[in-house]
Amino acid sequence: NEKYRTTPISRMMQIAEDMGLINYITSWVIEKVAKQHQIWEKQGIHIKTAINLSANDINNPNVVRHIKKFTNQYNVNPNYLEFELTERCILKNEEEVFRVLKEF
Repeated sequence: NEKYRTTPISRMMQIAEDMGLINYITSWVIEKVAKQHQIWEKQGIHIKTAINLSANDINNPNVVRHIKKFTNQYNVNPNYLEFELTERCILKNEEEVFRVLKEF
């Protein structure tokens, strides 16, 4: 299938989106990043981490709730988190992207 002819990670992410699993993966990634930040904070390490959000993540009404939940649970300063959106995501969901950004 032409749709899956990219890098292995891109293929895996596209398959996860097609199967409806991408939101679960994103939630897992957000929690793991927050937990790692808690460890780094205790070690005096202060760095930013970027998390990619897909178009499906932006359409997920729980994405902001998950971010807030895990940053609170692990006491992470949200200034150390960056969220990256693809151009495709923004073009496909412009209004929803702006709504989510305002909620952040």
